[in-house]
Amino acid sequence: MRGFFPALLTTGVILENGGTDAPNSVSTCVASGVLSPRRASALAAGCNFFGALVSGLFFPAVARTVEELGGLSASPDPLSALTGAMLAVLLWTGAAWLLSVPTSESHGLLAALAGASLWGGGFDRLSLKAWAAVLAGTVGSVAGGWLCGAAAKNLLFRRAPKEKFLGRAQIAAAALSAALHGAQDGQKFMCILALSQSFAAGNPSKAELSPQTVLWCAFVLAAGTALCGRKMLGIASSLGIETRTEGLAADAGGAAVLIFATAFGLPVSTTHVKTASAAGAGSGGQGTFARLAAAWLLTFPVCGLLGYALVPLAKALLF
Repeated sequence: MRGFFPALLTTGVILENGGTDAPNSVSTCVASGVLSPRRASALAAGCNFFGALVSGLFFPAVARTVEELGGLSASPDPLSALTGAMLAVLLWTGAAWLLSVPTSESHGLLAALAGASLWGGGFDRLSLKAWAAVLAGTVGSVAGGWLCGAAAKNLLFRRAPKEKFLGRAQIAAAALSAALHGAQDGQKFMCILALSQSFAAGNPSKAELSPQTVLWCAFVLAAGTALCGRKMLGIASSLGIETRTEGLAADAGGAAVLIFATAFGLPVSTTHVKTASAAGAGSGGQGTFARLAAAWLLTFPVCGLLGYALVPLAKALLF
């Protein structure tokens, strides 16, 4: 029963992720007028479920990277550390959702796990090599998203495809982006659920992704998108996405970066990749992109400190 509360808390974070991060994958379809908010939200929910389920069952590379990065297994009380990290993510992402700020729950999760694992120990618990790779991937994914979005826009403008093709292609690209969100963020939380089960059983050595864990995570992620996703669908429109050409460029550019990161097991932020791609493909949105950058810089230190500070509360809640 000691593992029930961390698993319940993690389920709440997954539901929140589905409502805050997943809609970004289809927000450009709404901004360019290809899909209504209701249809876009339904598309995101279905594709998130598919992406999380397939990736979790057959190639969970991102989940393994998250497990290595966290450093929770070296903590004297790994279950309390994990619970403190989830409390931190829930607080941070909830505040972002209320303010409609495109923060990264992925970045918040990684920072909170690192902060919580440091409770009662030192930085030697963290894999510095793995963290260096993630930080490089974080910067590279945002820069790559912007460059890919801009390059796709220039290519499409030169070829000048018909509007009918642009609309269908944008829906396909948005569906792929939503599936890749499920693969990226779904795997991160599958790992956390598996770790909570392992820690509760007194076996901190390795997280085993059971089919039941994968299915539950995929279902909760999709449910969060279906129930709460419409609030975040306006982000792309504030980045200057006005035409179907720009929308398709943003979707294709973001999907290209996410395919690369997922294939190599890099836990990047789907929110920031898509927002950067939309900024590169759009005709404006510098103010929103600056707000994104500010939130990005705050996420790592704030969530790390929250994760560290909330471990004592987690210990009290678990006993």
